[in-house]
Amino acid sequence: MRTVAVIAGLAWVVTLLSGCVNVREHVSPKMRRLGADAAPPSLEAEQALVIFMRPSVYGYEGQSSVFDLYPDGDQFIGIVSVLTKVAYPTLPGEHMFMVISENADFLRANLKPGKTYYVLVTPRFGWAKPRFSLAPVRKEQLGSAEFATWNQATEFIANTDESLEWAQENWASIEDKKVDYMRKWDAKPQAERDQQTLNPNDYQ
Repeated sequence: MRTVAVIAGLAWVVTLLSGCVNVREHVSPKMRRLGADAAPPSLEAEQALVIFMRPSVYGYEGQSSVFDLYPDGDQFIGIVSVLTKVAYPTLPGEHMFMVISENADFLRANLKPGKTYYVLVTPRFGWAKPRFSLAPVRKEQLGSAEFATWNQATEFIANTDESLEWAQENWASIEDKKVDYMRKWDAKPQAERDQQTLNPNDYQ
């Protein structure tokens, strides 16, 4: 239910964009801004595309990094700042994605080749800084006015040598959080984990 509540709150949070704080100044300088007119990358036939987007301005000063977890070595996807999105071309099939900040949280996914999927990076209250979760954008949401607002509010950013170096330098801490919070993920009720699963037909 927490994930549903966070998604429901995103619509009104985005309306704060007209406020006095220029939240776009808090995009991570380690990432490269691609411009308001940037389009997602073209896909090869055997690939799927996952777009991680953060339309909420809550906790705008906090940064969140996302990863794709593999048994033989995890993949750093990028730092998703306020009002940004990161495109991740990958192989179809089953994935486990992770977001890291003060905490770690996870989202399962099962992707079809040639399809585009969206995942919300959703901030919530933390102790020293915001915590983040990952929420799937469902098939029925993709044609909604709410999704159009999220998509319009966010701009594409991409990794740089600095962001890749940051991930490498902090890998031990990232791994510790992954192990700690994976135990909490495994203890969640199945229904809650199902809410945090991107299904094969949730594509655009």
